[in-house]
Amino acid sequence: MPPLGGTVSLEYTRANWNLGAMVRADARQNRVEDDIFTDSGQDADKTPGWATLDLFGGYEAAEYVTVAAGVNNVFDRNYAYHVNAANMDPFNPTAIQVNEPGRAYWVRLNATF
Repeated sequence: MPPLGGTVSLEYTRANWNLGAMVRADARQNRVEDDIFTDSGQDADKTPGWATLDLFGGYEAAEYVTVAAGVNNVFDRNYAYHVNAANMDPFNPTAIQVNEPGRAYWVRLNATF
């Protein structure tokens, strides 16, 4: 069962520019099924709560061209979604938690025609 989670974002737009921030968060999850009885493979372990900050901005260069850039996970927080599990060893069915990527920079060009 995934824990309570949410996303809050704020964006400021002026003429051809926009700036924004987004906070994503999940509460901790202590309710873990014992996979010996359920064999669901979903609950690798308890998951601590977390929150990340993303910053982004964009510019409309022309009527059909926009450029955007941003930084995801600004503070390089180490976190994992509770239900995001994998199994690295085909001979051992025990699930392990998979962490999400750290800080990531991105640039996007969007052209419509």
